[in-house]
Amino acid sequence: MALNPDEEYVVMPVSVLEKLLRYASSVCHSHCPEDREAETCVYMSRLSRAMGLGSPPCSAIYGDFSRDTFLDVARSLERKYRANIKVIVSSMSRRGPSSIEEHSDFLEATFALGMLEYFARRDHSHIYLVRGRDLEVKGFLTKI
Repeated sequence: MALNPDEEYVVMPVSVLEKLLRYASSVCHSHCPEDREAETCVYMSRLSRAMGLGSPPCSAIYGDFSRDTFLDVARSLERKYRANIKVIVSSMSRRGPSSIEEHSDFLEATFALGMLEYFARRDHSHIYLVRGRDLEVKGFLTKI
């Protein structure tokens, strides 16, 4: 496994990460879907499952956050509005949703588009879980 030598990394005990995930999950419950960010949702979902904390509530809708799931969401909205997902988001952003249903669709379209853009990129940050005995830190920038 080769890490990006120019990237900065955080090393912390899993117990600290678990506390952060539990806190982030509570924020997720209270702010989603209004303030969600696609890439963060992917990491939250994957980390929570890997840590045995269960899946976020949206996994009932989005499953394992796969590209195919969000292609289906985008296609469904494209059929409904007879427009490309980018056009739907742009149009609703400009004029604003005209109903509660449109507002909900706008949030879904924005999220689906963000997820598809995330999957289209090749520079995904990978997360590794390692035991302390398998990890050597030769130097650090800042001890927090």
